[in-house]
Amino acid sequence: AGPPKALVSPAPCGRACARPPGAMGFVARSSLRVVLGAAALGTAAVGEDVDPGCAFAGFWEVTPEIVARIWKVSPDLAGYQHVGRGSCRDGGSRIYGGWSGESMSFDVCKALCDSSDTCVGMEYAFDGACTVRYDVEDVPEDPPAPGLRTFIDGDDATGDVAGTAAPWDRTCYKKVLMMESSQSQASSSGHWRIMFYPRSGEWSLGVDRATREAPLVMTEVQLREEGKCGAMEMSAKGPFVQGATVWWGTEELTIWASMPAERPSSSWESVADQSVWDISYHIGGASCPLRKDITGLPIQVLGVQHAVWGLRSCRTGVSRRLAPEMAPLTEQGWAQVVADRWFFGVEVFARRFVAGEGKTIADEACFQTLMLNIWEALPSTQMGSLASQLSGSRCVQ
Repeated sequence: AGPPKALVSPAPCGRACARPPGAMGFVARSSLRVVLGAAALGTAAVGEDVDPGCAFAGFWEVTPEIVARIWKVSPDLAGYQHVGRGSCRDGGSRIYGGWSGESMSFDVCKALCDSSDTCVGMEYAFDGACTVRYDVEDVPEDPPAPGLRTFIDGDDATGDVAGTAAPWDRTCYKKVLMMESSQSQASSSGHWRIMFYPRSGEWSLGVDRATREAPLVMTEVQLREEGKCGAMEMSAKGPFVQGATVWWGTEELTIWASMPAERPSSSWESVADQSVWDISYHIGGASCPLRKDITGLPIQVLGVQHAVWGLRSCRTGVSRRLAPEMAPLTEQGWAQVVADRWFFGVEVFARRFVAGEGKTIADEACFQTLMLNIWEALPSTQMGSLASQLSGSRCVQ
């Protein structure tokens, strides 16, 4: 019958990224292999047809240690990794030299970085300003493109982008080594992606706190993957979603899931304050409403422990939906977030609370320190204490 028909952009990272160097190493540049069944086409509250894949939009508990977000963005982010809010910095917190321009789309900004082999990353501001960053030895003396007019000297930043710093009115994206995004197949409605968060905020072996992400591909039929741990009934009709692999320490995880066999009629709900916590919102992300009636996905996780002669394990269960973006900003909603014990979930709730008070986060580095302090005392932190800490913080104005 031939290969399954691709509907949206594939995930080339699994084919292009090298295996980890040594059994005890941790893969910092990771991806995921997922096969997910999709729900039937539903209707949003606003009366518009919804992409059937939107049934997967949201946050899902993949393992006790890892949470995954599945979502759709307008631009093709293949070849780039989200680093964080703020300006791109190297491992020594130094500023990259570069060129910037005003009022352009994210796609144009990305194309400017794509066009240069020496571009290490880019920044896209909330007002549409674009900054293209270069290693200290490779900063062009003349504007590399007509839209880039302002030269940025920097302070000798070199190597891979490793973090961010002020100003905070932008988002940093790091260019990564992978197949050209132009080889991916896009749908008319956007590109599916998956992002992984360590439950505690820190990856195994204490490597870092950064998220892992990869593009996804949707197919019309279920793929029969080699090495899958046993047969899995996926009674829902396609499309299906697949990706690559994610690592937890020295264990390589391969994940399959589907929609529950029995589910009520479609029930969609929009997220009103998504712009305050969603890192891709201002570039055209989060275009899906939530299928709030689906609270769990049947899931299988195949683990291969590379530190113990490739020892395999297979876990089955239900991937539970975590919904800090939908939790009411009340004591009851906070109790739900505390019970989930997820660092980024706490951050989502906190950002929503700050916005609900009519305030903004003025210093992201300060705010992350505040989040770490709240996380350390999470089990005993009541809603009143959280509100006091957020409202009284110098990070907020």
